[in-house]
Amino acid sequence: MLEHVYELLEKRVINPRIEFLKLYKLFSIEKVPNEYDIALNNITLEQYINQFVFRKIPLRSTFLEVNHLIQCYVNINNPTLDNLFLYCEILYGIFTQGMNEIIAEPNIAQQYAVIIENIMIILEKTNHEFIQKADNQYIIVEKNKTATQAANIVTDDTVSLQILEYNHYSLKGNLEKKRQILDAIGQCIEPILKSNKLRENGYSTLQFDAGFLLNNFHIRHNNKEGKNKQDYIASIDDAVLETWYDKAYNTLLMVIIANEQIDIQLELAQIKRDYQRKS
Repeated sequence: MLEHVYELLEKRVINPRIEFLKLYKLFSIEKVPNEYDIALNNITLEQYINQFVFRKIPLRSTFLEVNHLIQCYVNINNPTLDNLFLYCEILYGIFTQGMNEIIAEPNIAQQYAVIIENIMIILEKTNHEFIQKADNQYIIVEKNKTATQAANIVTDDTVSLQILEYNHYSLKGNLEKKRQILDAIGQCIEPILKSNKLRENGYSTLQFDAGFLLNNFHIRHNNKEGKNKQDYIASIDDAVLETWYDKAYNTLLMVIIANEQIDIQLELAQIKRDYQRKS
């Protein structure tokens, strides 16, 4: 059984070890050809950073070379998801603080661009993003805590992945894929919606709204035409419909979280009764 969403991500979405090795190869092993400057021909990006960038940036602290910083904080022999994130933060921090020197050399800039692209894909797949704390200081945080929480609650591995996948940048404007994901989440929570659990515990509006969105907003049924046509849905354009899909997504996630919270409250109520009875 799935213990937490990060276990699922490591097993099904990305392999932290493989992604770590890819970044390490691009940064520390792969030679960068440079036909413009013989002195810079066939050096690694790490070597270039050490020679022209590292000692000029605040991130280095008292370290003299990049690998000293990495080895101090990143366990390169055990590239877990957390170690992968830390490695990404270090590389991104170096790149942002040493941007002018990096982009000055075209081939170096190309190698840097590939690493940045890999990092951004890793963050998208794991539902994380960079946020800026101060000037050129960036850390990785969860992009959508509600999505992560809901994915962690759901026991169906496929639906857990779909909950996270909904936020992938490639799905922007892809209404059919979003519709499929919403339908899958709807099927997952159908037992909750069919029971009286939400209604009896103060979530009757949430229960009704979730069902209404699934049945009338072109998710479960064709609400643009035919016997299930809804005039409002038939009258709006795709951009507005996508906005409603995103609102439906948030509503369905709240059903998952509310259902979990009810279970917690019921369990806690029983503990209170038992404790008071013994007192």
